[in-house]
Amino acid sequence: MKTKNLRTLLGTTAACLLGGISTFGATTDPVGAVNLTVPVGTTILSAPFLTAVEFQANVDSVSSSDVGFASTVPTLSGPHYLHALTGTDAGRIFTIDSQAASSVTLVDVPAGLAPGDTVAIRRYLTVNDLGSVPNGTTVTLLNPGASPTVATFFFGSWSPSGDIFIAPGEGFVINTGTAFDLVLYGSVSVNDVIFEADAGSSIVGNLDPVDGTDDVLAALLSSAPNGTTITELVSGSPNVYTLFFGSWTPDPASIDITNLRTIVVNSGSDLDIVNTGIVVP
Repeated sequence: MKTKNLRTLLGTTAACLLGGISTFGATTDPVGAVNLTVPVGTTILSAPFLTAVEFQANVDSVSSSDVGFASTVPTLSGPHYLHALTGTDAGRIFTIDSQAASSVTLVDVPAGLAPGDTVAIRRYLTVNDLGSVPNGTTVTLLNPGASPTVATFFFGSWSPSGDIFIAPGEGFVINTGTAFDLVLYGSVSVNDVIFEADAGSSIVGNLDPVDGTDDVLAALLSSAPNGTTITELVSGSPNVYTLFFGSWTPDPASIDITNLRTIVVNSGSDLDIVNTGIVVP
């Protein structure tokens, strides 16, 4: 985990690319908010916060994709995920398919989740969380190996669904014909979160408004296969970095994806992007 001074986090307000970032709250549950103006045209960004924990407990049993607990799971409304906080799968998130009184069924079978591991359940950030946006605004999510998911805001609601979710650490594209103010808020991640970038093109953001670059680049530089490209989305022509036989051309050390900035990663294999948890003393 990374230890941050609260004043350092508050100091990022003036540095935000698109708006202002403020962070506040108790040491164990810091929260923050982003205020920005989305301009006309296409904007690519990420939300560096999580939704609130709705349930946290130790795993009592694991059977295939069913995860059981010794206590009752609250009723979950909308898309949710289980976040492994300890154990072999620490940092990984698993989409929840359904629930029972004291268990949840995951979409995928967890490889390393075991009894005794501590997990948390949170609601996914969805396009509904973007609030009321101008009519005709679209949000696009890349799905490596498949067609992108596109949600369009028509007369007060999102089509095809307001429950289209954005994974922690995932970037997204907003296209609008009218500039509007967007407020994103939530919890600062105090535990590691792994964004699983599937083979193909993924928009990668971060969950650290101060040092998000450090996490993302560390993951890419240590595990990316030959031929991987990183595209830095900046004003004018994008900067493209390519991995050739163990060396990046040009040097990606200057890439900055803090303050809602994102990068596009294209890789021939799946990558785990680790966003290290923050401790605010």
